[in-house]
Amino acid sequence: MPPPSFCDDTFRCHGLAFAQAPNDAEKDAFAAAKELGTVEAWEAFLTNYPKGFHADLARAYLKRMADTPAAPPQTATQGFDYPMTAGTWGGVVRSGPGQTYEKVASLAEGEEVVLMAPGVPVTPNDFPWFKIAFGDGQKNGYMWGGILCSTGSERPDLFKLCTFTPVRGETPGDHGPTPEQTCKDAGKDYNGSECVPRKASKPSKATIEGRAKAACVDIGMLYLNGKCVPRKKQERDRAAKNKNKACPAGMYRNPYGKCQPNETGG
Repeated sequence: MPPPSFCDDTFRCHGLAFAQAPNDAEKDAFAAAKELGTVEAWEAFLTNYPKGFHADLARAYLKRMADTPAAPPQTATQGFDYPMTAGTWGGVVRSGPGQTYEKVASLAEGEEVVLMAPGVPVTPNDFPWFKIAFGDGQKNGYMWGGILCSTGSERPDLFKLCTFTPVRGETPGDHGPTPEQTCKDAGKDYNGSECVPRKASKPSKATIEGRAKAACVDIGMLYLNGKCVPRKKQERDRAAKNKNKACPAGMYRNPYGKCQPNETGG
């Protein structure tokens, strides 16, 4: 049985849930719930997808939200010098401040972003949307403050302090090994939902011929046209000439074209 999944207080999830393989609809629903970041959004996701890896993450988000006092609704926060570095818990970057704008990228948990200006309040969200620079610093977009964290002092327009040191570029969250890697480590294959016995791979044609040639050499013969034949041409010619001639009862014609006793008694 695969190890159970659990997530600790820093939202680091370990282990796997093999109940079902996440499909595109489940991934989209999870991304939408994560972007909204409300209790109602996560509960709606769990109603539709109660099992699996994403379900474990959703419950971890709910636990973290229950343990953290809700931030009051914010207007554009003043008193900070921009641009300034922040981190992301992972989520969608959009072309404008709000969920209705086009998705332009997805950032991984632990990735560094640069807040370019004070956040823009967008109802009904509790956190404002920030214009950010990310990746190599040349890419821009907007990200919701509920999936951003502060690298300095805690502030009401970002979700808590970062529990990691943000790094530039895509850095996957530490959610444990993938299902494929777990199955591989166990000497099995992953079929999309669970580990299954690994199928025996068939040897290649070249490998089969290599083994056949070696077997012919071991008995002092030559491998030719898919079978062992005498090394000398005259012996091969004699064998070809006599191959259709019958041998006396209890004998058979060997590769050299000669009759010899059948050791099996046939």
